[in-house]
Amino acid sequence: MKIKRIDFNTVFLNIHDIYKTIQNNDKKPELLKILNNTEDKTLIYAGTFPQIAALSKIVIDDFPDLDSGLLNNFSQWVATNYSQDWELVNLIKKGTGIHNGRLHRSLSQIQIKLFDKDGGLKNIISTSSIIEGVNTSAKNVIFWNKAYSKLNYFGYKNLIGRGGRMFKHFIGEIYLLEKPPIDEEIQLSLEMPKELIDEGNIPHDTNDVKQREAIDFHSEIRDKLGFNSYNKLKSQGFFEDNKWSVVKLLIDDMQQDQNSWNGLIYLNNKDPEKWTNLLHKIKGLCGVDGHQTKLVNFTKLASQSWNKTIPELLSDEMNIENF
Repeated sequence: MKIKRIDFNTVFLNIHDIYKTIQNNDKKPELLKILNNTEDKTLIYAGTFPQIAALSKIVIDDFPDLDSGLLNNFSQWVATNYSQDWELVNLIKKGTGIHNGRLHRSLSQIQIKLFDKDGGLKNIISTSSIIEGVNTSAKNVIFWNKAYSKLNYFGYKNLIGRGGRMFKHFIGEIYLLEKPPIDEEIQLSLEMPKELIDEGNIPHDTNDVKQREAIDFHSEIRDKLGFNSYNKLKSQGFFEDNKWSVVKLLIDDMQQDQNSWNGLIYLNNKDPEKWTNLLHKIKGLCGVDGHQTKLVNFTKLASQSWNKTIPELLSDEMNIENF
């Protein structure tokens, strides 16, 4: 087996260093010029939440509503289920969406889907959240602002790599309205959580601390639960999905005070009020003290999200808080 290094890119990036000619940091005219002269999809990196707000105001003030039934319907849906006063309602009508870490994941995914769709959103204004596990690309990328953001050179290269799309537009247009981060060597350190270590592949004479912890944990839990119960939980990925400290606490408490866990079946009840005692017990074991009642109430409230809109849930939460 041989490794052959090749210098090849499926898409060519055409970099425009516009920041070199901008006077007094007045980037708005250049932004308007770019957006007015392209019909292609455009990703605008804002850097921070205040910059998203500033860009949103520019788009709302300087661009007309698009004649799109799809976008009008989506805008109305956001107004009904979130708030009609939210700037995103008007932004969508302009063919522009936003993407950041504060949005509900589903709302971000809907906007990305509309951005990738012909006749959907034309622009996306985003923080670095767009480069964190989001699969999308655009003909144009506008680098608007990096101030106060934690974008390093590696993140910047990831961002501009969204420009262009193979088999659609092989040249990505990158517009730098601000000087990019300095090129620097990045060392990536990937550390595996101990919960993901496969006990079966660990040599028993290992001196690695995490591997030793994994051997001791699985041995202890196997003795407590018995071989069959342990294997069943392991095959379901239970130990990989949960913190080991919490698993040990739950098992120890169930063995020492079995009667207090007789009500576990109530967690399958459709009435969230039946969950109260068990939720308090579980959260107490997990070290939740000061806000335990709030977390229990929130858990019961969140279970109704399949049947109620977000405004209805927020109204219920306010009533619980006032009570």
